[in-house]
Amino acid sequence: MKTNSIQLTEEEIKIILSMFHENMCLPSQAEDALQKRFEHMLMQDAYESIQNARNEFSTPQRRKL
Repeated sequence: MKTNSIQLTEEEIKIILSMFHENMCLPSQAEDALQKRFEHMLMQDAYESIQNARNEFSTPQRRKL
């Protein structure tokens, strides 16, 4: 079973922490940024799954079925 998880780079984590540290953003703004990142990752994962399915069913073996 595949689980969806957010994987942030070390640089992204540093940016988020620095925004809190410098009081440049409210927690809700950081939450919005993380939500957008998560949605982007889900969209990318869905796109890759669709591409993999297309490739799998476009092979000559599958066409004969």
